[in-house]
Amino acid sequence: MFSKTQQKKALESLKKHAQSLRRLPQAQQISPWPQAEDLVYAVNQIYLEISQGGASPMRGWGALIFLFGVGVACFGISVSVEAIFWYLDREGSLGSISLESFFIVVLAVSAFVPLFWLYMSFFAITDVVVRFDRKRGKVWMWTGSGPIEMRWADLHPGVMGLAASAHLPGRTYRGVYAEFDASGQIKVTRNIPHLIQVGQISAAEAGVMPGLEYVRAFMEHGPRGLPPPNRLLQHRPRWYAMVNFLGLADEWALIANGQPGPLGKPWIRTIGFVVFFPVLFPLQFTNWLALRVAPIPKWPREIVDMHAADLAELDKPRRKPVIRVNGELLDSDP
Repeated sequence: MFSKTQQKKALESLKKHAQSLRRLPQAQQISPWPQAEDLVYAVNQIYLEISQGGASPMRGWGALIFLFGVGVACFGISVSVEAIFWYLDREGSLGSISLESFFIVVLAVSAFVPLFWLYMSFFAITDVVVRFDRKRGKVWMWTGSGPIEMRWADLHPGVMGLAASAHLPGRTYRGVYAEFDASGQIKVTRNIPHLIQVGQISAAEAGVMPGLEYVRAFMEHGPRGLPPPNRLLQHRPRWYAMVNFLGLADEWALIANGQPGPLGKPWIRTIGFVVFFPVLFPLQFTNWLALRVAPIPKWPREIVDMHAADLAELDKPRRKPVIRVNGELLDSDP
């Protein structure tokens, strides 16, 4: 999924911030409110498959529009600079500066950010999913070079707080499960850290706790007693995701199926979306398009077949035991 250079840079960044990762106690309740919203792809008695934030509603938002805007700005700058260089050249004060070389450098630097955003939105894997297998006490994290297997007992919950940018005081928080080596550093396999981000990032530390608790409660007690997610995440969203601003379409879909919306009928947001449709629809459309065309992570056949066999075994009807004493039937089905 990522080049070796990108993996090394990510690893260096993680090592730099490893000391700021606040560990939470293992096998203890993290939050009284386990939460599965915008987190779960699949949940059953055997395994829980979660998102690491790749299916964020901000993915792809305005990437095409931003690229077009930057292109227009670069064209305007190029025309202006070309006029200046033409004037200097006519006056004989340009010297040996190459106009073509200057334009190449300016355009390359200006296009880097939007092109990188475009790549991460439309060509990177939709989500680096993780499966928590409570039957075996194991965890598989998907990677492009094959899944990394970890033991649930070795994972430590924690919260990682990172600055929003180098120049802003705001911070973002990530709920994580991490495996550490003997030196206290995050363990690494194939230059990939054993660090699992649970769901989306949050502007508040308390916002990541419910997701961490949902995973912990599932692995220790199973899905029974946990609140089911209102909707499961999908790598390929349905067509109405084009108008799913802040979950608007999902709520109307629930209401159409006879289920109550989380906050009733979202009329106010619907009216707001209609009013700002010319601005919001192109942004939401690029989000839908990014998830439709980006490649989907695929688990190896052995993991898929193993879990399919587990689920098939659960679906088998259990026969009532027959007890006989001296040939006499004591218990049987009527």
